[in-house]
Amino acid sequence: MRKLFLALVTALTFLIQPLAHAAAGPDVLVAHRGVAGDEQQVELNIPENSIPAWDWAIKNCADIIDLDAQNAADGYAVMHDLTLNRTTNGTGYVKDRTLSYIKSLYLELPIDRDGNGNDDNTPYHPPSLNQALDFLKDKLDCQGNPVKIAMEMKGPGWTQEKVTRLADVLKGKGFGMFGPRVNVHAVSTTQVQYAKNAGFPNRGYVVPSNAATLPSATTIKSYADNVFIPYDKATPAKVNEYNDAGIKVWLSTLTTTTEFELAWSKGKVYAWVVNDLLGARDWLKARQ
Repeated sequence: MRKLFLALVTALTFLIQPLAHAAAGPDVLVAHRGVAGDEQQVELNIPENSIPAWDWAIKNCADIIDLDAQNAADGYAVMHDLTLNRTTNGTGYVKDRTLSYIKSLYLELPIDRDGNGNDDNTPYHPPSLNQALDFLKDKLDCQGNPVKIAMEMKGPGWTQEKVTRLADVLKGKGFGMFGPRVNVHAVSTTQVQYAKNAGFPNRGYVVPSNAATLPSATTIKSYADNVFIPYDKATPAKVNEYNDAGIKVWLSTLTTTTEFELAWSKGKVYAWVVNDLLGARDWLKARQ
């Protein structure tokens, strides 16, 4: 009888483990800034937050394209950092520079191949948000559907007026850009509330990397139906709480196999935001 019991336990273990594995991981992979990891940018010779980066990600079957929108002096620019110093051959705060100045710069790679003390320039210019949206609006993913976009409102200056204007910009692009196709998110709950007031149907709250605790599902639901969490701050219990409340969980930002493994251990989520799109896809295929 004991042997029979042990045999049944062993059989059930083999049955349950694959089911648990199948329930973990993401539904979709998000190409962080198109191509964001330093190693990936250098290998592909493509800078982050650029039209070539998004083009590469689309051609390599990213489920969602990620970009960062900021307020320049006279419009919206696509830039992650508050300053232009790291990713371009220019200087200064994005908020203080005009779009004509920003678009005249050259995007740089995070490597100094020529030994001149500066990161190497590329032939590509930083796009305005209008240029980015014009490029992306009619693009299709590998399933033949309009490619989805994750847009973070970065930096200062996001008033209700500017967020409402951003909504008008998306409405003017057509192609369903003002709708579920585009997720707008921010680390500021005030900005997410502005997006809610402006009628954005697909909104997200970004948990700061230095947050001591994760917000409750009730708090998230008052602003949005998506939450972006640093992968190392997520817990299986919180992921389950958010899932049960109908909140889509996005884990960010993953590059290495160690990080993929840790993200996997958090359970079933909607998205992984990844720097290494091909590496993440290969790892998931091997794991499943």
